[in-house]
Order: sequence, then structure tokens, then C-alpha cells
Amino acid sequence: MIEETFLERIIADYYEILIRYCMARMHRGYSEAEDVVQEVFLALSLKENINLNDNIKSWLYKTANYKIMKYLSKNPWFEDITEIVDLPEQEITEPEDNIFELLSDSELDLLKNYYYGADKEKLASQNGLSVNALYSKVKRIKKRLKESQNQGENKHKP
Repeated sequence: MIEETFLERIIADYYEILIRYCMARMHRGYSEAEDVVQEVFLALSLKENINLNDNIKSWLYKTANYKIMKYLSKNPWFEDITEIVDLPEQEITEPEDNIFELLSDSELDLLKNYYYGADKEKLASQNGLSVNALYSKVKRIKKRLKESQNQGENKHKP
């Protein structure tokens, strides 16, 4: 066991600091953080062979992290989001315009194969392109789609 005066000095020096640290890491209130800090100091008091040359501050923070993880796994915090989020009065529908209608069939096939993990060299040769040209073409298609989407969003704003 650790000396009482040594333990009291450590508690006096680090108690409030550790509570603030735990509150920030846990995103909980003072009492929950205080519970964790008390667990940390209990573990310190039960520690048999503590070296006074060890970095106590580092040990306290590391132990606090472990105690926080243990506390959060046993005490999950869920909010009922139905009270927070107001659901819209009207029914949510799909967008009227399909953004992919802007693409030719070959461009759409190219994008699908590109993003579904096709071999880039093989895909480039099938389309008569070098690999760098393939990357450039995909980038131009994405840019065109993004510009179209941004124009559509601006069109719907009041």
C-alpha cells in the first residue's frame, strides 16, 4: 500500500484536474466524472509497488482513460432523438431529377466499374485510355455532376 501522506498530496494536486479531464473526455456531468476519478485514486491507493520516481501524472491520466472506457461501456448514454428532431409535416420524396441522367451510358458504366473496384489498367485499356487519362476523365465527370448538383440546390432555394 501507498503512504497516506503521499496519497493525500497526490489527491490534493490532481483531484480537480482529473475531474475536468474526465468531464471533457466523457461528455458527462460532474458527478459521473467524480465517480471515475474516485476509482482512479482507489486503484492508486491499492497499488502495491509504486515507485516515487515514476511519472504519477502520466499514470493517473492513463488509468483515468481506462476507467472512463470501462464506465462508458457499463453506462451507455442514449438520447431519445424523436424529442429533439421535428419530423417534417409533408412526406419525404425522392428528388425529381436524377443526376445520372446527365451522363452517357458509357460514362455511367465507366463510373460504376471504377467505383466497384475494377482493375484500373484493364478499365483504361477497355476505354482506349491511359491510366492517367482514366483518372482525369473520372475527375471531370465527378466535377460535372457536382456542378449540376450545386446548380440544382441553388435553383430550389427561395
